[in-house]
Amino acid sequence: MKRGTTHRLYKPSRADRAAAKRLLSILKTSSEKQALKIKKIRRSVRLRTYENDLKLSIAVDRMVRQLAG
Repeated sequence: MKRGTTHRLYKPSRADRAAAKRLLSILKTSSEKQALKIKKIRRSVRLRTYENDLKLSIAVDRMVRQLAG
């Protein structure tokens, strides 16, 4: 190899570039969906309307304990 020249060990094929483009698109979409979900949850928390299975389960357990005892 001559001095001052660059040597590439691997040149991506058209299929490799297409696959990389698809993966980047999936990542972008996933991060956008995640950001939207976080935004919705934060809004629900701020409006005090956020509920989930754990909160419901705890509330039901407390209610049952209060009614039983």
